[in-house]
Amino acid sequence: MGYPANTGQPPDLDPLAGLLAEVRAIQAGLSRLIDRTERLETKIAKVFSTAGGSERHWSRALKEVSVGMIAHSLLITRNPDASALIQVDGAKPFSLSPRLTDVLVRLAEDAGTSEDELVPWKSRDSIWKWLETIAGKQIDSQYVNKLICKLRLRLVWAGLDPLLIQTHLAKGVRFALKRGRANGPTRVIGGHRW
Repeated sequence: MGYPANTGQPPDLDPLAGLLAEVRAIQAGLSRLIDRTERLETKIAKVFSTAGGSERHWSRALKEVSVGMIAHSLLITRNPDASALIQVDGAKPFSLSPRLTDVLVRLAEDAGTSEDELVPWKSRDSIWKWLETIAGKQIDSQYVNKLICKLRLRLVWAGLDPLLIQTHLAKGVRFALKRGRANGPTRVIGGHRW
């Protein structure tokens, strides 16, 4: 079977390479947008405090912005290969790789204290150290941001709001999941991988 003379590649690989390049470009753009959003949030907080706004008013303003970006339930069903099917608020389930599933479980953990009705923030540094521990090797500190971008992209592909993965320059990262009662809103079927 001959290949098209102008490419030297099988015809079905050229579109695949283009699609993969487009996905990488979207991920890079999303990472830049996350960084830009965090910088803007910091600047807004400074302007707000300079104008005499209190932390309480700033928190209320953030809650108004984030209305509708809260999950009330999260179901994670692990597969034998440690990947998972994810279901948010009863929406259509979508799949995640083992590593992205691990990170989502970590971001949705309801351990510790929180200043609002959502699960607590996790610092990027703690996530980075945790990833190094479960990987058993050193990991680039930017890897956390890459995983957050990939998670947000998967949420978009599943038709969900990517801002369910919340980031804050000072506080860290979390999944915008409402804190549960005794048994919690997050159910992991098949258990943790670590």
